[in-house]
Amino acid sequence: MKNFTLMILCAGFGSRMLNLTRRTPKPLLKYKNKILLKNTIDFFTNIGCDEILINTHYLHNKIKKYLDKNYKKYPIQIIYEKKILGTGGGVKNIFNHTDRKSTRLNSSHSSVSRM
Repeated sequence: MKNFTLMILCAGFGSRMLNLTRRTPKPLLKYKNKILLKNTIDFFTNIGCDEILINTHYLHNKIKKYLDKNYKKYPIQIIYEKKILGTGGGVKNIFNHTDRKSTRLNSSHSSVSRM
């Protein structure tokens, strides 16, 4: 798979994991010593992803700071949602930020097409 766009959903509050996400956004949590967001970005860039869109809202500055520090040279666009749009709104909104007609959506890896 080469030359595709990926959207990573990172706007949510992580409310089901509140004891872990009070100060750390869920995408920056570690599982088996790996940051979840790093694992996702590294996997998809290794298989040819050349455009990444990441929506943010909750603890946006922590995600932005992490990306600025670790992925400065990567084709990543952060889409800050001042008012959280929810999953459907976030997915619909990505087509305002890319010219591609379809993309891959993490975590189900589903195809999403412009209607």
